[in-house]
Amino acid sequence: MRMEIKQIFESNYLSRKKFSFGETFALFYLMVCVLVTLMGWNTPGMTEALVANAKNVFQHEEVWRLFSTTFLHADIGHLLSNSLMLFILIYYNSSFFGGLFTLSSSFFFGAIINGITIYTYTEGTSLIGASGVLYYLWGFWLVNYFMIQKQFSIMARVLRIGSIFLVLLVPTSLDPQTSYRAHYIGLIVGMVWGGMNYLWNAHKYRKFEKYKVEFIPEEDDSGLPWNQSEEQY
Repeated sequence: MRMEIKQIFESNYLSRKKFSFGETFALFYLMVCVLVTLMGWNTPGMTEALVANAKNVFQHEEVWRLFSTTFLHADIGHLLSNSLMLFILIYYNSSFFGGLFTLSSSFFFGAIINGITIYTYTEGTSLIGASGVLYYLWGFWLVNYFMIQKQFSIMARVLRIGSIFLVLLVPTSLDPQTSYRAHYIGLIVGMVWGGMNYLWNAHKYRKFEKYKVEFIPEEDDSGLPWNQSEEQY
């Protein structure tokens, strides 16, 4: 009897959490955002001391503003709109790639994203908020998802990521106070860093791929399995 060998996917690196305390790291990041934002709202001169624009960063060389401005938010709506997705993305990235790795890379690349963004603006335009970091986390996660979830076809993965992009990452209306430039710079930086992360760790991720092997009887030309072929006279 001839048998067809078929591999059936069971699990991979993204099937189960690899690190604990993902929610703790997410809450910690949000608490820093809330505390810095409240200080900015309630302490005279605090926002002006922490916010970043091209003039104070590049002319006055106050580089720390690239880091501090991420945690400031303009109002409660701005803070709440970022908080939910920040919690979810920091939780998932921390649970699969490590909390310290996620927070430290977000802190570092957040400053890079802010620097690139304000460099393209006029001197008087300031940038505040964690939206660039939020889109960075999306880019990092989506690239690693695409590269690791190989049990799906390339087209299926493209469609899944494309759906997320259209539903969650493309604005339904335009707000002149929102820096969409920072969003997509963050997304690109996250995708580049996510791709580099995968290349460095591809061997480790592939070790988690598990498939179950099934043996399926092949049919002969009569349409019956080999062990059920017609009687011979």
